[in-house]
Amino acid sequence: MTKRTLLKGWRTIVPIHIFFVLIGILPYVNELKETTIYGFIINWVYQILLIVFIIVCLKDFLVDSWKRFACVGIKKNIKTIFLCFLACVGINIVFQFLSFMGNVDIGASQNQSAIRTYISAYPIVTALLSIVVAPFTEECIYRGIIYHTLRKYSKIGAIIGPGLMFGFVHVVSTIVKGDVGIAQILYLIINYSIGGIFLGVVQERYKNIWNSYFVHVLWNTLGTLPTVIVTLMK
Repeated sequence: MTKRTLLKGWRTIVPIHIFFVLIGILPYVNELKETTIYGFIINWVYQILLIVFIIVCLKDFLVDSWKRFACVGIKKNIKTIFLCFLACVGINIVFQFLSFMGNVDIGASQNQSAIRTYISAYPIVTALLSIVVAPFTEECIYRGIIYHTLRKYSKIGAIIGPGLMFGFVHVVSTIVKGDVGIAQILYLIINYSIGGIFLGVVQERYKNIWNSYFVHVLWNTLGTLPTVIVTLMK
């Protein structure tokens, strides 16, 4: 990613992301997000804004990355992505087991609870949001702009830094709401951060954002699709 592209990202995409994170934790907006229709609209407006600016600012980077991704070949890409996904599942299983052995109830973040609520009302469109759209915008921010900025200074920092930010942002609404204990908050942050750090490892290993994106897609599919299927069968 060129210096000019990074600068565009920091001037537009990152501020939009920070703005929505900040307004999302305001008490009134937080209440709106818990109301299905308003929360659904807020999330889609946010994602559409991000997509527009990502296309404008990161178009060359994404196109070049896709060309390199396509050159690898479909069969090899599928194998790589699937193996990375299995590794991610394995790491999560280990974390869940350790949490169980430590008698810690991780529970669900407010983000997860909101998605389940949206699925109950709008299963297909919410599945699209969670499985296809959100991974794209998140990868462009965390394994795109932030990763490539930090990578100039430190490989480890470029993997861990965005991963920790990724974990914190997914739990910030839960923290502000204040209805869970410190232990649960820490475990939720660690849980999300492990996923973010692993996606950073994928980005570092394959040097292509589409690898981490498709692994992210599979991970969100695993967490979302069963709920969507159950909802549609009712």
